[in-house]
Amino acid sequence: IRPSGKKAGSILVQMELLAKTEADAAKAGTGRGDPNQNPYLPPPIGRFEFTMNPIKLYTQLIGPKMRSTILKAIIITICLSLIHISEPTRQAEISYAVFCLKKKKQQT
Repeated sequence: IRPSGKKAGSILVQMELLAKTEADAAKAGTGRGDPNQNPYLPPPIGRFEFTMNPIKLYTQLIGPKMRSTILKAIIITICLSLIHISEPTRQAEISYAVFCLKKKKQQT
């Protein structure tokens, strides 16, 4: 308790009284041993782990559904870019259909 009379915080303490045989069977340590023995708690799942690897960071920050959407958008963009790049360049601004019609008129 602070001098002003307000609480500075609180502590939760749990004490168990056991017979010596029970205490020897389930050793929890004297404060210096591994505190994760009785009961054993597995490591937490789903926590963010900072890394310098951009791919691992990307997979941690973005969920699987959003990742697949982004990947599909990237693939579509690449495909459209390749189609656009591989398109032959035209010498004149005339379509193939108009070219064929002009050719037929000249033959007759």
